Amino acid sequence: MEVIFVTMSEVIQDSKGFSKSFATTHANQEFFFHLIQFQNKQILNISINGILDTTFRIPVSTKTSINYESMMDLADNEDGGDGFASGDRLPPEPQMVIGDYSNMKVSIVASQVGKLMSIHSPREVILSIASKWFGKGDEVCDDDLEKLTFVLENVKKLL
Repeated sequence: MEVIFVTMSEVIQDSKGFSKSFATTHANQEFFFHLIQFQNKQILNISINGILDTTFRIPVSTKTSINYESMMDLADNEDGGDGFASGDRLPPEPQMVIGDYSNMKVSIVASQVGKLMSIHSPREVILSIASKWFGKGDEVCDDDLEKLTFVLENVKKLL
């Protein structure tokens, strides 16, 4: 069975309005972004060359807004003198369900995607993504920020 990717820059939405998707290319890689929104959950798939090998569950905090300013307020106002805010007030971190736990780069991407999505629609996110494109988690590459920015810009198109 042969899979053919069609490059389209326009977001396609289903007739019911709960699913959006589009395909694009970047650095000779084929990307397909697909978002399904339910009342209490969002599922985001970011396949790269048809691959999805890592899945995260990204819970959404109902106690705080997830942004830099609120994090600073928490650190200033709620630390117990030890510099740490109370654990139940911090925005939740992505929980890897399937994938390479040693690849911190893809965990950072998941965290940033979760924060972006929670600003637009505060619901739990299930994120499936191809991790190999981001490289090894213990190596720094010159294009790491560019890759993260590319993913975030395209996720914004779906929101």
